[in-house]
Amino acid sequence: MSMTTDTIVLPLLPSWAWICSLCWVAAWAYIQASLSYFLEQCLQPGQLLAAWSDCIESRWGPTSASPRWFYKPLGGCAVCMNIWLGAVVFGLLHVLGPALVVSGWVWLVPFWVLSNRWLRRMLAENY
Repeated sequence: MSMTTDTIVLPLLPSWAWICSLCWVAAWAYIQASLSYFLEQCLQPGQLLAAWSDCIESRWGPTSASPRWFYKPLGGCAVCMNIWLGAVVFGLLHVLGPALVVSGWVWLVPFWVLSNRWLRRMLAENY
């Protein structure tokens, strides 16, 4: 068997399925980061969910005597909330079928990484 450029280069290139999966993950990660950013803005004083923000601040905030590990995932920290919200969003997309998301839970970590990266960039631009 002779070695040509087709036999050397083509196995090294990623398949189209892998590229499409990465594009789907990137698109949904951006949507999820936007959702987390929207919720973060709604939790600000004077906004729609300010009562929820006051509730978690009084019950589980840094100055409360009760356990504080609920505070950040429930809205005290946008990045911490993004991880848990991302798990829920990715799980729902995975359940809704392969038309909406790539198959396999192996994409959850890249989904989290991209989502957090975009959320941090959104927060840095506006604070």
